[in-house]
Amino acid sequence: MLYNKFDNGNFFVIPGSPVDVLAAEKYLQSHSRDQLRAKNGFYESDLVVTVIGSSLFYNGLPLDYSLAMHSISPLLMKLAKTDDVKGSFKFIFLSGNSSDGTHDAFQ
Repeated sequence: MLYNKFDNGNFFVIPGSPVDVLAAEKYLQSHSRDQLRAKNGFYESDLVVTVIGSSLFYNGLPLDYSLAMHSISPLLMKLAKTDDVKGSFKFIFLSGNSSDGTHDAFQ
């Protein structure tokens, strides 16, 4: 399948429709990384961490988000102590219902 080229063994991929993959590839061909950063208000020096959640929205999702942030906190603390980080850390949380008011309140 198309998504296999992105999987190096670190992810468990649930097979689904390749339509989403094709749409994402088409979008990436017409948009650069710098354009996407500027469009979403991120600077080149920002470290952007994306947490991808379930495609189904449920009430326990903010707990999942906080667990994901907690699990990478040692890495972020280590990076914050170096001189390599010039920007700030930005978190993006993606799930099936990203327009829900709970997500807006959580972010």
